[in-house]
Amino acid sequence: MKIELSKNKAKLIANTNGAYIEEYAYDGKDIIFPKFETEIAGKKKIRGGSHPCLPSFGPSEINDLKDHGYGRDCDWEVVEKSANKVVLKLEGLCGYEGMDSFITYELGDEWLLAEIKMINNANKDLPVAPGFHPYFRAGQSFKVDGVDFGSFKLEDTYFLDASEVSFKAENFNIEIKNENFHKFAIWTDFLDDYRCVEPCYNGKSFVKDGKPYILKAGETFLAKMKIKIEA
Repeated sequence: MKIELSKNKAKLIANTNGAYIEEYAYDGKDIIFPKFETEIAGKKKIRGGSHPCLPSFGPSEINDLKDHGYGRDCDWEVVEKSANKVVLKLEGLCGYEGMDSFITYELGDEWLLAEIKMINNANKDLPVAPGFHPYFRAGQSFKVDGVDFGSFKLEDTYFLDASEVSFKAENFNIEIKNENFHKFAIWTDFLDDYRCVEPCYNGKSFVKDGKPYILKAGETFLAKMKIKIEA
């Protein structure tokens, strides 16, 4: 189910299928590159928009989760809705039964707040390391403040240790500030004019020697990103 949020000149379309943001624009100009489907090596793939990486960001070598977890593949329940805010809920699966996850999207005129909350109601501790995966409309002058990519191939993912970042995109200067996300993953496959600037807990935490957060039974994990534009 598609859900439209608006606040003055800002507009956002979210989908309960995957808790995806499908569009996010200001005054008719894209901030996030709109979600679309394409074919890569004979397989249908989704690009664009923004989705949660939940309960984990990146590949998993410690359990049977898909890349970026199960959150983007499930249908979420709407538990709260207003003109500029929606709260979605998903019950855990794939070994995370008993963990309830919540995604909140709140839209301001020149900002978007996205929040992940995970409540461990199971009788065991659970590793978590979530993130968000927004695709920004890049333009020809995409530049991250203070970062020189040099000859680095963004297809390999550049990890930046930071809780906030500013960059120049096609239509706006953008700033992201995080709470409890400690890295940014910067990536693109150059299939279209987008760059991903992805807040995550600690990068690829579900690999060997990774460091996920251990969410103890009865505990809550909370993390946020706030996207602000210079209109």
